[in-house]
Amino acid sequence: MGEEGPRGIPEIKGDVGPMGRPGQKGSIGLQGNKGNRGYTGPQGPKGECIFDPKISIYPVSQEVFINATAIFYCWVDGQTSQQITWSKLAGALLKDTTVKDGALQINNVQRSHVGSYMCTANTVHGFLKAISRMRLKEPPVITNKPPSQVSVVQGSTLSLCCEATGSPPPKVQWSRVQQSSYTTLASQQNGCLEINPVKYNSDGEYICQAKNRFGLAETTTSVIVTMKS
Repeated sequence: MGEEGPRGIPEIKGDVGPMGRPGQKGSIGLQGNKGNRGYTGPQGPKGECIFDPKISIYPVSQEVFINATAIFYCWVDGQTSQQITWSKLAGALLKDTTVKDGALQINNVQRSHVGSYMCTANTVHGFLKAISRMRLKEPPVITNKPPSQVSVVQGSTLSLCCEATGSPPPKVQWSRVQQSSYTTLASQQNGCLEINPVKYNSDGEYICQAKNRFGLAETTTSVIVTMKS
């Protein structure tokens, strides 16, 4: 065999020819066999039910007689571990008050105990607060009595005043005893009765009554009319 001759000089590369038409899509292959199911993993810990805590107070308002005992209960729904404290709005807790298991007990209630009380619970969600109010149940007591007997000159002016305390504040009203019955008098305001002018038939028994839903108190004044001298 003779020797290989020298390589010829390369020519310029020709242009790329046009793309041919795409071929037809092949058919879908057979589905493979389903693999084996994997092992079940270990069960996780039970989740904790989370909700917004709510503070409750009972009663929201109560009325108590003087020298009686008042109890307020306070708790947080759905929680057993929290710190509950009590305070009196517009002042500190007075003596004869105790706090146990979230309950506030006021012994020997007096007028100074009247007011609003706030329960505060320290929880993992923060501080929760609720307010309750205590009022007195106090029957009327007449504190300013007119004289039991008054002598007045005919033609002059007679004023009879009567004051009373109680809780709720009593309604003070004057009436007159006439023929074994009571007649409510019109000329009265703020516990005071005014007769102007006094007539000859203005004499008789006048009754001041102080009344609320817990009781009634009354006082009587006998009016004697005299003639001008």
